[in-house]
Amino acid sequence: MGQHAFWLGLVCCVLLSGGGWCQTVPFIPEQEIPEDLGVDIFFFDDVGKSSQTLEEPITGTLGPFDNFTFGLEVVEQDGTLPDVLLTLSVTNTNGDADLYCHPWTLASQIRLPSPQFATWRSDHTQGDDHIFISRTNDVYSREKRFNVTVGKEDLKSVKLVCGIFGKETAGTDVELEVDVLYKTRNLVKEELKALKQIHEDCCGGDIPCPFGPGATQSFVFDSGILQGGDKDAFYDFCHARGSFCDEDGRLIRLDMSGYGLTCEFPTAALGKMKRLRKLDMNSNMMTGDIGEIAEELSGLKDLERLSLSSNVLSGTLSKGSDRGLCKLTSKRLKFLNLNSNEIKGEIDGCLFQADSVLEEVHLDLNKFTGSLPEFSPDAKVELLSISNSGMTGLIPESLGGMDTLRAIRLSRNKLLGAIPENIGSPPSLLIVDVSSNRFEGGIPESLANAPLLRMLLMSENNLTSVPESWVSGKPKSENLEHVDLNSNQMESGFPVGLALLPNLQYFNIAFNKFAGVLPPVENLFPVAKVLVMSHNEFEGSIPEEFGSIGMFNGKVPASALPVFTLASNKLTGDIPEFFHDTQRPTGLTNRIFLGKNELSCPEPTALHGINDLVCFTKCDCEKSERDANLLQGGGEGKESRGVSSLSTGAQAAIGLVGAILVVFLVVAIAVVIIVMLRKKKWTTKLNEIESGEGDIEVGTRSANV
Repeated sequence: MGQHAFWLGLVCCVLLSGGGWCQTVPFIPEQEIPEDLGVDIFFFDDVGKSSQTLEEPITGTLGPFDNFTFGLEVVEQDGTLPDVLLTLSVTNTNGDADLYCHPWTLASQIRLPSPQFATWRSDHTQGDDHIFISRTNDVYSREKRFNVTVGKEDLKSVKLVCGIFGKETAGTDVELEVDVLYKTRNLVKEELKALKQIHEDCCGGDIPCPFGPGATQSFVFDSGILQGGDKDAFYDFCHARGSFCDEDGRLIRLDMSGYGLTCEFPTAALGKMKRLRKLDMNSNMMTGDIGEIAEELSGLKDLERLSLSSNVLSGTLSKGSDRGLCKLTSKRLKFLNLNSNEIKGEIDGCLFQADSVLEEVHLDLNKFTGSLPEFSPDAKVELLSISNSGMTGLIPESLGGMDTLRAIRLSRNKLLGAIPENIGSPPSLLIVDVSSNRFEGGIPESLANAPLLRMLLMSENNLTSVPESWVSGKPKSENLEHVDLNSNQMESGFPVGLALLPNLQYFNIAFNKFAGVLPPVENLFPVAKVLVMSHNEFEGSIPEEFGSIGMFNGKVPASALPVFTLASNKLTGDIPEFFHDTQRPTGLTNRIFLGKNELSCPEPTALHGINDLVCFTKCDCEKSERDANLLQGGGEGKESRGVSSLSTGAQAAIGLVGAILVVFLVVAIAVVIIVMLRKKKWTTKLNEIESGEGDIEVGTRSANV
């Protein structure tokens, strides 16, 4: 816990309402489960109450990729486990973190929870998000029990392991509350009736919906509910995966993504869920006008997340400044995802004005017309994604005036003109993707000075120049990890400043007009895994100093599967020894490309594993083979022996093919002989039958042939 010492101190001072820390007594099942995973455990033992919570929430700050892992131990009440509600809040602007949990058995026998491996998880937390673990959950209810002593009473407990992971370079302030709920939460009748109506209206298609009385097999509810006799339980989304209710039984979050809903969007039914904060209905087949839908949903005063991607919604994004999404976003809506629908028309600027509270906007894969609207400097937008949606015209300079921006994604449109000089000005900018458009001019210097920028994607445009600091200066964007500039018209020398950045992992400048000699500079690309510099106009020799590049000096592990290409340039001279198979790391075998240059011929055997060096375009291949023969001790009179030595692999392949052909020939001859013998046998038998000397045996092998 060294790097998170502040957490340990905080945990030690946490007091639980109605109880304290208790020593557990191990319970040994058939397969022993360890009690100690090296994490601090919050113990909830006050089974006399209907609920129990931490007296003070857990708080702290997590840097990028930092995490805090902790345990929860909850005790059965009258043989029944409680529900567990974890509420994670991100309290700083631009922060981002998520929560991941496992049952103790899984964490101890496989690995601790992480973004790649978790049983329960939150979803891109900015603001509040929740994990609700229902007592009916199969994994939770079947988890191994521990014996615990509470006071003088011997009880059973279950342990969970959770981890909070930070995701932002600038750091994330988090606050975690844990509620252990012994009182069952059941959905109120009004909302139960609304979900029955959604089932009736939307579940008549060929694919049955995974809820309702016909859902005998379901990813929504656990088997304990499906096998019970209460039909209302099939609609009780207080216990559905991904959804949860407050203590009054009213839905706070409803997730019906991928349910196969085929209908007009059910605004009337959803309007009954008055406390709904988060609504996810992605990947269905719902229709309707998005403006009218937004107008109806504006009655949900607490709605802060609306995610309706991959449906068949139509209409436009605004019906006027006082209706539609404009009305909805001026209240509490912070997250909007309408990707992959059939929405047309222009995008109304009301979404990006000072009175809008929108923080994330996802509008990819629609059918918009017109250009981007103007953006207010007081807008709250942190992520703007409008890719592959038919946008035209210029990027307004006002886009770079929003200080809250963290990510800009405008790829695969028809945007043109110059990229605004201030596009890299937002202080928390992490991602810029404007690839596959029609931009011209240079890459703004502001992008070279963006302190937190990690990903820059500008491929497939008509850009002609790079920032001066990339070539001869020292860029301030030291967090850059991924740069893709391929397929432009860049005319520049080698970008030494960019190549010296300490965190650059992916670098692609292929299909441009970069020219001049490669710089004899040490320690370029110290951690890069992919270096693509092909199809340019670099000339001269490959410097020996390139041997200090991370993938050649061992700093980049072979498991990263590095790639290096300088193919299709105008390089000359000898190939440096660090490319030779006796010196280069094994991870680069067959992952180096130097073909279609004017490089001198090396000793052929020294460059096994360089894919495109079978024969250089400008090489005298006969001379290469003759020189190789001489190196092996043979003169011109021993050429055949040299060729034989150099062709061992080829000879082995020819020998194998020959052996296969011989076997095939032997088998073919044997088959012909057998067929001829059988033909002779049956000809003789038929002759006997025709002459009356043979019998046809009924029910024997002869009759069945």
